[in-house]
Amino acid sequence: SSDLAETQADLDMRLARLERLTERRPEMLSSVLLRQNPHSVKEWLRRVRLFKDDPARAIHTFATAVKTVDPYLASQGRLSTLWTAFAAFYEKHGDAKNARAILAKASQVEFKTVEELATVWLERAEMELRLRNYKGALAVVREAVAPPPAAERSKKALVVGPVRKRLFKVTKLWAMLADLEESVGTFASAKKAYDDMFALKVITPQLVLNYAAFLEERGYYEQSFQAYERGVAAFTFPWALDIWRVYLKKFVSRYAGVKLER
Repeated sequence: SSDLAETQADLDMRLARLERLTERRPEMLSSVLLRQNPHSVKEWLRRVRLFKDDPARAIHTFATAVKTVDPYLASQGRLSTLWTAFAAFYEKHGDAKNARAILAKASQVEFKTVEELATVWLERAEMELRLRNYKGALAVVREAVAPPPAAERSKKALVVGPVRKRLFKVTKLWAMLADLEESVGTFASAKKAYDDMFALKVITPQLVLNYAAFLEERGYYEQSFQAYERGVAAFTFPWALDIWRVYLKKFVSRYAGVKLER
């Protein structure tokens, strides 16, 4: 009977070991795949999900991932996705301080494309909005679009220079800035944002229409018409056509045949 007990104990031990191995199989497989391709964004995100019930291990995995993945070698996804997911993890667990710290660090990374860097800055601002820190969101976007000195804005610099110095050319950031300036900034700061877009040639036909509407809603009709005129001058056919149509309609509606020359 002692032999039987020993055999049973040995069997229990082997089964327990097998159970542990079975439980650890996904993690071990993940390790193998990441050794084969340490720059796989998809695999790092999959590995994080393995530790969804262990926040400390999930955080360690995220930290290892963003240190390991090379922005220029990233595959099956973008490095910026790892950074924003890392920050979102902290935010989801009610840790806004660390979420902010992660995105602040991510905004200094030399990503492969300016679009990736813009994604991080947009997420920084959107997180502040979710946290109801509206002035903070405005400060983030103002920092993002601040243009480098004119000497560093040559055509060559805009093609091969550091992505951070090309960020001021991203229209999505300017569009968000205009929205925030209109809602939590001042009339003067909102107007300056639109004027800067014209000066830096990053404005779009839709943003021209938004600017003109912003001025009109506040009773600055002449300045609104000037915005339309600047928009028409800034774009060629067919992009200027929508601006021209709205401008004519607004002008005729305002002056109703009294002042048709301009």
